[in-house]
Amino acid sequence: MLKDTIIYRIIGQTSAKDKLIRKNPDLFSEDLDFSALRYIPYTEDTAQFKMATGYVDRNGVRVRVFEIVAPNTRFFADIYDDYKPYIKNLRIDALIVGSLTEPTLSGNWK
Repeated sequence: MLKDTIIYRIIGQTSAKDKLIRKNPDLFSEDLDFSALRYIPYTEDTAQFKMATGYVDRNGVRVRVFEIVAPNTRFFADIYDDYKPYIKNLRIDALIVGSLTEPTLSGNWK
């Protein structure tokens, strides 16, 4: 065999959903619909998170990045009318996780 030859075998496969349900049965039920995760909670599936992925070159390494955004008007939809003055005075106008320009998992919450 040559030095640069790599041999690997797939012994078994399991879906990510099955693994999540098996390891965290109190968080994920059997009937969990993962396609519903794109909707902002308490908006009755009318508002979706804005999601994007990409790559950033950092120190000669190509890093995968993602960003998920929920505008405050949608994220606080169920209480927006009651707390409108407070929500409008927030320093930021959206809840953001990740970044498309920096390889980070940080959010913008304080």
